[in-house]
Amino acid sequence: MHLSYHTLIDNIMESITNRGCPERGQNSLTNCHIVVQNVSTHTENVRHEAATFLEEACSRVGLEHVQQLETTGAPLVYADWLHVPGAPTVLVYGHYDVQPPGLPENWTSPAFAPEIREGRLYARGASDDKGQLFLHLKAVEAVLHLRGCLAFNVKMLIEGEEEIGSPALQGLLRGLSDAKLRDHKNLFELTVGLHNRVDLQADVVLISDTPFLFADQPALCMGVRGLCGLAVEVLGPTLPLHSGGYGGLVQNPIHALATMLASLYTSEGHVAVPGFYDGLFPFDVNAFCGGDCQGTVRTLIPRSARATITCRLGVGQDPTRIADALWRHLEQIAPQGPCICSNFKWYPPYT
Repeated sequence: MHLSYHTLIDNIMESITNRGCPERGQNSLTNCHIVVQNVSTHTENVRHEAATFLEEACSRVGLEHVQQLETTGAPLVYADWLHVPGAPTVLVYGHYDVQPPGLPENWTSPAFAPEIREGRLYARGASDDKGQLFLHLKAVEAVLHLRGCLAFNVKMLIEGEEEIGSPALQGLLRGLSDAKLRDHKNLFELTVGLHNRVDLQADVVLISDTPFLFADQPALCMGVRGLCGLAVEVLGPTLPLHSGGYGGLVQNPIHALATMLASLYTSEGHVAVPGFYDGLFPFDVNAFCGGDCQGTVRTLIPRSARATITCRLGVGQDPTRIADALWRHLEQIAPQGPCICSNFKWYPPYT
C-alpha cells in the first residue's frame, strides 16, 4: 500500500503516541540521549556512557546484533535489521558526540537539560547529530510497530569522534578507501580487535547528519562539503612583558597575528591569497585568542597569540594544495623582528 509522506508521518507519530514513547513530552526528556554529556574530548568513561545509552536505545526500537565496537578512541555502535532477502541494504551513518557547549551563561536553558520552547527542542546536539539519529531510530521503531517489518534491510554505524575528524573511524576504514560497494562478499567487513566483526556491505550509505529546509519539509541532501584547516601560533617574548617598559619596543604577537589574518582579504572583501580563485572555496577564521581575555585589564605584552582557520572544500579540490596556499601566504606576511616566530599545524581533511 502506498502512503503519502504526510500520511506516513501522521501514522508514525500516532504509533509513537499510542505506545507511550518514553522520549515524548517535556516531562520525559530526561530519557532522551540528548541529556548525555558526550563532548568529543570527554574522558573514556563519559564516552562509554554515551555509547551504552545509544546501544540500549537501538535495542529498544527493534534493531538487532547491537554492539559496541572498541577503538583506539571513542567506541562505535553497530546495529542492524536484516530480514528482507534480496532487498537493498541501507547503511545509516551518524555520530553521538557533540561540540563543547561553551559558556553556561550563553544558554537560556542548560546545554544538556533539553527544553521545548515554542515547539522547538533546545539542547546541545539537538540538531547535530542527536536529533537526526533520534529521527531514524524512531522511524524504524514506528514502521516495525505499524507493519511488522521494514521494506529494506538496515545497518547503523554510529561513531563518537565526528566533531574532531573521526580519527578512530578513519583508522579502521583506511584499508577500504579504494573499495567499491558490493564488489565481493566481505568488501566492507570491519574488524575491530579479535572479537568484534561486523559486515558493513550495503547498497546505499545514508548520512544521518543533514538538515530539514523547514519544519514540515524534509530535504534529501546529495552531498556535503569537506573541510581542511590550519592552526597558526605566533610566539613572542619568552615571558609576558610589562607594556610600560616594553610597549612599542617588542613586537606584540597579537598585533602580528592580526596583521597576518587581515592580509587574507582585501579591503573590498576579495580573497588575497595567491591561487585562491583557482577553484578554492572561502575560508573562515574560527578562533583568535591571546593574552588574558577573562580577567581584569592587564597591561602585558603576551607570550603568544593563536588562531584557527578552516576552508570548506568542493568536489575535486585538493585539501593539501589549499592548506599549502594558506600556509605560504601567512609565512610571507608574518612580521619579522626579534622574539617573533610562527608555528603552523595542518588539520587533516574530513567531512
